[in-house]
Amino acid sequence: MEEYTKESGDNNSDYNYEDYNYGSGNCDYGSGDCEDGSSSGVGGGGVGGIDLGTKILCEIILSIIAISGIIGNIISIYVFSRPKMVSSTIYRILIALAIFDTLFLVDQFISVGLQDYGTEKAKPVWYPIKGFAYVCSIYLTVFLSVERYINVCLMKSIQKTYIIGIGGVVLFSVIWNFPKCFEYTFYTTQKNTTSYRDTEFGSTKTYQNGYKGWGYPIVQFFIPILVLIVLNFFLVQKINEMGKDIERRLRQTSENLGDKQKMKNKATSRQVTKTVLVAVNFFLVCNISECIYWLIKEAQGDDFNPPPMFTCWGDFSQVLNSSFNVVIYGVFSERFRDTFCEEFAFLSCKKKQSNQIQMNIVKKTKTNANTLQTTVDSTSTTKESTTIP
Repeated sequence: MEEYTKESGDNNSDYNYEDYNYGSGNCDYGSGDCEDGSSSGVGGGGVGGIDLGTKILCEIILSIIAISGIIGNIISIYVFSRPKMVSSTIYRILIALAIFDTLFLVDQFISVGLQDYGTEKAKPVWYPIKGFAYVCSIYLTVFLSVERYINVCLMKSIQKTYIIGIGGVVLFSVIWNFPKCFEYTFYTTQKNTTSYRDTEFGSTKTYQNGYKGWGYPIVQFFIPILVLIVLNFFLVQKINEMGKDIERRLRQTSENLGDKQKMKNKATSRQVTKTVLVAVNFFLVCNISECIYWLIKEAQGDDFNPPPMFTCWGDFSQVLNSSFNVVIYGVFSERFRDTFCEEFAFLSCKKKQSNQIQMNIVKKTKTNANTLQTTVDSTSTTKESTTIP
């Protein structure tokens, strides 16, 4: 059998690590068995010519990050589902994001981290599921920015319609990834082992050039990147305005208690928006770097020959993006930290003090309350003394 080379149609395929390890699907690259009974020359679950450093990065390190991300996302789901947090729309969206990030990481760990154990043979099953989970993750991230824009910039709430937004993202992802269910099919080799190969549908130029060549970058890169950049521009401007407004009002001592409470709510909303912006910007960094890698690959075509350590950059950036959110929540969200410490008190974690703005609001609110009470008492005393005969 001829040594495997990538077919011309594969240039538009997803550039994940498996693209560099396995062939067109006519051989079982876990055992070395081919459809015609010959040997693939790879066999034994090896790395198909990939050097040891790449194997360590693309399998071992990637698997460690994926497992850590799965644990982190489960913790996020638990914390955000606590009664005092789940009442907020933004945290419900974050729960949905963590669920699909977890599904993606589990699928990625099985497909890449465990490929030496023959999981590649199940590609017709896990390949469309992974695509579905990651597209959901992408557009739920976009939906987070949309929710913040509506809440902060337009001063409106989507409390009653956020489910429609989440449902729309899931439905779009199902429709978009449905063709992937027909890209590969199982077959039995002459040595009675099960493997997979491309279907006629998955090999057509329309599918390769249209769906993968144009649809894939538009849906996964261009649309989310452009939308997030525009929304982030307005959100950054708004939270800067909110910060200046809060500082200006804190200098005034004549505010009533109702205004102080509004300021406290505004400070809380500002902090939540900043946390979302950090998570979204981290997503943008990962997605833009992945997009640049894809553009270079497409521009060079058959001449594309990246350093071995970069052959799995697509997988690596996706896994890192889906795993890192819990770290962002822990660093930038005081409410997340406080709830975590309450729920996991056995870890002996201590609550950090509230941010300075909120402390000032509370202090000044108490001062105003005491001043108001003193005024009332003085007025009552004056009235009483006046009525004495």
